[in-house]
Amino acid sequence: MILGAGIDSIIGEAAGIAGNVVWVSFIVAGLLALIIGLSYAELSSIFPKSSAEYLFVREAFDNEFLSLSVGYIVIFVIVSSAATVAVGFSGYMAIFIPYVPEIIIAIILIVLLSIVNFYGISESININVLFTFVELVDLFFIIIDAFASCQIYNTDYFEIPKNNSPSSLNPGLMLGLIFSAGGLIFFAFLGFENIVNIADETKSPIKQYQRP
Repeated sequence: MILGAGIDSIIGEAAGIAGNVVWVSFIVAGLLALIIGLSYAELSSIFPKSSAEYLFVREAFDNEFLSLSVGYIVIFVIVSSAATVAVGFSGYMAIFIPYVPEIIIAIILIVLLSIVNFYGISESININVLFTFVELVDLFFIIIDAFASCQIYNTDYFEIPKNNSPSSLNPGLMLGLIFSAGGLIFFAFLGFENIVNIADETKSPIKQYQRP
């Protein structure tokens, strides 16, 4: 999802906000994702259950209403992110099969991948690895093309969109654009709860932990 949504779907929108400084936005979003990812890794080793955020909040605050609220928010995020990625994929597929409506392509994708997930966790992991490999190869060729065309050497990596450019460079404006684009890019790093949700199907997911 980081490669598919972050590179193929979101980067254009993010670049429209921050311009060529979007690479800094990726660093900001990546650092934030690193901190959150490590937190999830630690929490999932302490509470290796598929409840994820619901269980974390319940253990922290002992409040069922708050736990359920967080759980429903997570469900909303999962559904909306899956729909967003599916629509992004359908937009690209529509180039090759323009006679099929994009919404139909998105629905077919969700149904097919849902069948794989229901069939087995091993199969879904293998397909995920395959898709990630394809995306890495795609990204590799884009990088090669950037060097071959020499555009990478003739780019101002601190240029911001002209509609956001004041008469003189404003550091506050640039920071605002960087963090705005970073917030959008962070969407591509969502899905930490998915790691926790397969804890019940993972061999030895827990490390030794003794609650005080």
